[in-house]
Amino acid sequence: YTRRRNDQEKLREVFKVIEGTGWTLGEFLYHVFRTKDKSGDDIHRDKSHAHYVSHFLQEESEYTPAMILGAWYKHSGRFPSLVPLKSGYSNIS
Repeated sequence: YTRRRNDQEKLREVFKVIEGTGWTLGEFLYHVFRTKDKSGDDIHRDKSHAHYVSHFLQEESEYTPAMILGAWYKHSGRFPSLVPLKSGYSNIS
């Protein structure tokens, strides 16, 4: 029997794994969703990766991309409408 974990415990476990890779949360998300490598060539993902991303982007999961963007927008430390990127600025409002 394995005890059920609450959301906070699950998050803690996922964050430990991300930290173990040496990535930040932003780096993790970037690598999850990027489609091209530094040379501009397509990145080919394994079936599991492709399934998770496709399932999420096609809004076949409980939480949709729009819901997550909405949560980011409502967050107390929310981002401004213009976000500085390494390659310039992106208007996200």
